[in-house]
Amino acid sequence: MVSNNSITNVTFYDIHTDYCAIDIETNQKGEIIEIAAIKVHNGAEIGRLSSLIKPKTDIDRSSTPFKINRIGNSELQDAPCIEEFLPKFIDFVKGYYILEHSGQNLFDIPKIRKAAEAIGIEFNPCYFNTCELAQAILRKPDDVENHTVETLGRFFGIREKEMHRAEPDAEDAHKIYQALINRLQKLDMDITSLKSMHCKLQHSNTNNNIHNVTKENDVLKRSSSVEKTPQISETVEKCLSSNMNPDLQGKTYYLTGNFAGGRKEDIKKRIDQYGFSLVCEKSIRKKPPTDFLIVGLCGSNSRNDEKIEDARNNGTSVYMEDTFFEILERKQHGTDDFTV
Repeated sequence: MVSNNSITNVTFYDIHTDYCAIDIETNQKGEIIEIAAIKVHNGAEIGRLSSLIKPKTDIDRSSTPFKINRIGNSELQDAPCIEEFLPKFIDFVKGYYILEHSGQNLFDIPKIRKAAEAIGIEFNPCYFNTCELAQAILRKPDDVENHTVETLGRFFGIREKEMHRAEPDAEDAHKIYQALINRLQKLDMDITSLKSMHCKLQHSNTNNNIHNVTKENDVLKRSSSVEKTPQISETVEKCLSSNMNPDLQGKTYYLTGNFAGGRKEDIKKRIDQYGFSLVCEKSIRKKPPTDFLIVGLCGSNSRNDEKIEDARNNGTSVYMEDTFFEILERKQHGTDDFTV
């Protein structure tokens, strides 16, 4: 679980077992008229919360949203208003990653966040978009015609007909995510190869926007030409720390290289989410030495290799990006056992 301090994309290749899958339905004015969350622990559902929401505007039966979700005024007349129900919803999902299944642009999270701000409460989740993982694993048109919940639900045998209601859509998003993770085991693709493809995508995208990583989904194809390991030089590999149970509270760190998880600002935000009061240094300090040097999975140049080696010699512990986040996860959950 994470603390909700800022809205942050944790990228599609991070595998999570604890999360809340969410979905909403809206009316022609963009008001939320139905909201649902499926709470998941260790990959299995442990609870759910959903409700219709009475909007300020009557439903226009000729509008596109009504034609999709078929939620009318008669169903909503006795429903709670957003001011009444949304605090309960946010309290239910608090501390969990949020799973949303959307296309290039998020839909549900921004709507919920805007509604929360309107009533003076915060909704700043750490989220991931399962559509990105689907686009990486299932190609168009060979595997599927598109990556919507409806299409993926049919592909995995999860649903027989389209629903377009919040609770079944949230449930399907959860089941689709689990099915995608299971499918990884059946393909010649693993999480490392997804990271490598994401690195190539970042370098090819001039906007370098982690939130829009799926806009170039043709880059994310199953391919034997994709390298299966991150680009780590021998120098860096020799400098890596073997201590997988370091003290984190109040320590300092420095980021170097190119990161699979986004820009350095994105990496810093993710680290802040774990709540260990870690301090990001603007430069490597020799006296006293910076505690941790975190190296991006997408590689670094020879000049950085020298910096990494000097830091190690001065007493700084060096970790690769994925290893450091694994340590953070295990520390947060009180699990110190680590298998390399």
